[in-house]
Amino acid sequence: MADSTDKVVMEQSLVKIDEAFVYRIPPMKSADGHRAEDWNLAKPLATCKLEALRRDNSLCINIMADRPKPGAPAGATETYLFAQSNI
Repeated sequence: MADSTDKVVMEQSLVKIDEAFVYRIPPMKSADGHRAEDWNLAKPLATCKLEALRRDNSLCINIMADRPKPGAPAGATETYLFAQSNI
């Protein structure tokens, strides 16, 4: 039986993107701000999956990446949390 202090958390998937590119953004060169042409767009830091979730009144953005799975056959991968932002 559930305790009266248990909180129910509502979670809703807002969007899933199967291919999202992550770039290393260099320091600003001037007060004009960042320029995408300085990011080396041809060579992203990682190619990931992006998911935006609503948890109650919060937004959670998860960036997931794949890596080789240790101790598994060649070509086997596992998905791991590359980055997360809670708003």
